[in-house]
Amino acid sequence: MDFGATESTSFILQVARLCIRLSNAESESQVFCRLIEAVDSDLKEAIRLRRTSVVCSQLELNPGDKAYFDGAISRTQTAIQGIETFVANSDIEKNESEPSNVDNRANWVLMNQTKLASRHYELEACHDGLMRVVARMQGLKDKVAVFSQEQSTGDCYRESEEDGKRFVSPHQRRVGRAREARMSGKVGSANFKKSEKNSMFLNILLQRLAFLFS
Repeated sequence: MDFGATESTSFILQVARLCIRLSNAESESQVFCRLIEAVDSDLKEAIRLRRTSVVCSQLELNPGDKAYFDGAISRTQTAIQGIETFVANSDIEKNESEPSNVDNRANWVLMNQTKLASRHYELEACHDGLMRVVARMQGLKDKVAVFSQEQSTGDCYRESEEDGKRFVSPHQRRVGRAREARMSGKVGSANFKKSEKNSMFLNILLQRLAFLFS
């Protein structure tokens, strides 16, 4: 899936940054504009991860995850682009003498925060979903990196599927060795007890023979 250029939010990002400089730290406008900054940054990271070969190959094996990840990214793009379009075009027909530049759009946002409330909520929801997807994609990369490192150091080995074997992790190998050691100990103990019993029986037999021929 082609997510397009990540620079498509440059106008609304400029507006948001100007609003942050012009507004009070506690204002709803600044909270909204800081959210736009965060979403822009996290969206770029999500698209970067999604385009990596490791994530692409893993998602090809899991169509459900692929649809979920792509949907979260696409919904976030749509939400932030919708805010950009709304801010750029709102009330322009009433002020045709004023160009739609960053300065007057920033002033419009500061004076019309209530008109952006529903878009604020939508962007927050999309951002939450996007962050879950970023975390899962990073987890996929880390998992593959660890497995590759284990393979390169010989900590994991692969045997044939036909023999009913499978990939074995270092932890599984340690557990298997411990189990083998316990089983070996049990067998050794059983053999010792059997040998001890045979020895006692032989001693009793020799004593009886000695008594008969005495």
